Amino acid sequence: MKKIIFGLLCLYCSINFSFQLPKIRQFTFGYYDNDLVNARPVQKSASAVDSGEIVMYDQEFYRYGEHFSMNGGLSYSHWSRKNVDLFDVAIYPQLRFWLYMDSRFAPYFLVSVGPSGMSTSEFAGDQLGGKFAFQDIIGICTRVGGEKAADFCAKFQHYSNAGLEMPNHGFDVPVLFSIGYNF
Repeated sequence: MKKIIFGLLCLYCSINFSFQLPKIRQFTFGYYDNDLVNARPVQKSASAVDSGEIVMYDQEFYRYGEHFSMNGGLSYSHWSRKNVDLFDVAIYPQLRFWLYMDSRFAPYFLVSVGPSGMSTSEFAGDQLGGKFAFQDIIGICTRVGGEKAADFCAKFQHYSNAGLEMPNHGFDVPVLFSIGYNF
């Protein structure tokens, strides 16, 4: 019982401390439709999506100077292929590499890998190797505006369980466009 109380106390203190620090929070909506972006030639996975949406919440928890920051986030996504739907919830760390930072314009690269839970282990006839996968994201983005700025991104996303269960076909979202609001 003492260990549980100690653990809860540590969790409370870490959450309380983390929310007192000044941070950038971001709410993002992303969209992909193969009819709008003809990206089929670059897709490598057996199960490439036809369309989908993603909603993300990120919070910055570490910044080193003007060129590096770390965020943590949560996402909920819906992907569709051949009229079959897949839903996904993921939690992830995110690294941002800032190329240039100004009060009105700040382009950056982002990289993220995190665990996710999918609604099904089969997507449009392809076996995904279970309902657990990793959500991998790389992207190029820019922040535009002042303190409460908007982010515009073009991202590539991949879902796969890294061979933990077979078969592991995975699937890609080749060009996901997103817009975020910082608060």
